[in-house]
Amino acid sequence: MPMVTMLGDVIQKESVAWNLPIGKFAAQADTLCLYLDKKVTFKKCFHEILNNGADYGKMPGQAGKVACVTSSLLPTTPSAVTLSQLRTALLSLHVEKLLAANGFQVYNSNGGCQSSVLSLFDVVALDAASSAGPVSSLHEETADVNSVRDKLLEVASSSPFTVGNQQTSQADEMLPVSKDKATAMAIDAKMFLEHQKLRRGGQGYDKNIGLINIKVAEAWSSVFEQVVTLEAARERLNDKAPSVVVHVTAVGRQFHQQQVDLLWRLLGNLPIPQTHVVHGRVASQKDRGNVNGLSAADFVKLRVEQMKEASVVKYGDHVKGEGWEKTIGVTTSGVIKFELLGTTPILNVSVSSHLVC
Repeated sequence: MPMVTMLGDVIQKESVAWNLPIGKFAAQADTLCLYLDKKVTFKKCFHEILNNGADYGKMPGQAGKVACVTSSLLPTTPSAVTLSQLRTALLSLHVEKLLAANGFQVYNSNGGCQSSVLSLFDVVALDAASSAGPVSSLHEETADVNSVRDKLLEVASSSPFTVGNQQTSQADEMLPVSKDKATAMAIDAKMFLEHQKLRRGGQGYDKNIGLINIKVAEAWSSVFEQVVTLEAARERLNDKAPSVVVHVTAVGRQFHQQQVDLLWRLLGNLPIPQTHVVHGRVASQKDRGNVNGLSAADFVKLRVEQMKEASVVKYGDHVKGEGWEKTIGVTTSGVIKFELLGTTPILNVSVSSHLVC
């Protein structure tokens, strides 16, 4: 009997005493696939749901803890929002809901950009930002950003990881600066990663991260400006120190967001866990060939029109009035969220010009 098969047989027999026993297994070459006993699993799950009620699924011990959610979204107008940015905003919203439902006090440091993107849902008469718990935006509150920038620059100037900047990171973007013509500087992230014993490559930080620019010539880097915004948001929390920071970003902005993570970790002396939720790209297509330039606004409007047409075909002249408008709005919102969030985040999503529901 092959070793893998023997291992599967042993595990299945041992699992009889487990909370969720193994019903069967499949062994092929050096791969072992285990299947839970479906009947027992469903019974146990329903039993837990009935016993725990509204507390089902909540993680114990999280009540009162603070979570900060940020994203790679940049300031934009609703008409310029891309499908990928819409996916980022919706994914951030759902991360916030999950954290709030588990007892965290959730704060969004990029609330202004996210609200701008989610305003697209105004066309379906639905509050897309409705949450399972209170989520506060730290972006809209007034803060002395200049003093925070000065504080971080002071830390950078005395850091052993600061070097004279000789080149600009390919993933970086420059933002204009109106004052402080100080010498350009950067952080040696590779040295910092080694010093902190942080993992590179694979599931860790990108192995190509080297220098992280703070300033080049007369421009602050976009990475540094985002760190300034995050640190200003953290200061607004006063004594509410975050227990975790969640970065939500598209795969094309992952490198940038990892730089933000490291630079904030260094300059802000941030010992708390930071985790990254990365999602794939969103492509639009018709049955024949790709459609270039379909914006998120066009996509939402298209789905609203299609849902109205489908409702009229099925229910005829009854489709009119505020009640139907709300029903169509809720249904359209659900369809859009399912299309963009109905698969594993890291996978790419392709949306069609035809309504599928």
